[in-house]
Amino acid sequence: MLKGYGNGLLFVRKVNSELLKRNRDDEEHKAAFTSILDIVSKLESAAFYDGHYLAVGFSAGSCFSSLCDPNLGCQILKGENCWFPLKARLSMEAVGIDVYGLIASSGRDIYPYGSDANPKDIPVANLVGLVLIQ
Repeated sequence: MLKGYGNGLLFVRKVNSELLKRNRDDEEHKAAFTSILDIVSKLESAAFYDGHYLAVGFSAGSCFSSLCDPNLGCQILKGENCWFPLKARLSMEAVGIDVYGLIASSGRDIYPYGSDANPKDIPVANLVGLVLIQ
């Protein structure tokens, strides 16, 4: 699918590394990831209205943890309609994009940030969005 796209808009938002270690229910954590979804949605929409009808956007992390109530679960996985179809986007990792490689090749600093990472050892944390344009 990705081979059909010749251009893309990649953006990176630097955040405090402590933010990524917080619980997904933390309001600041959720707001940071939701902001990436908002930007991707707006850029994708702008590309569409500029004549790029097959523009597709990808966001940082799971749309479920940013938008949905964890007690109710993901509606799509239940076979129902998404409650946020204009904001929900797949993560780049979900479609096989090497996010670390992409960021590194763009000249930005990126550090692996796994569940055992110590935020004090991570000088910069990034949240990333991508909109592909045909």
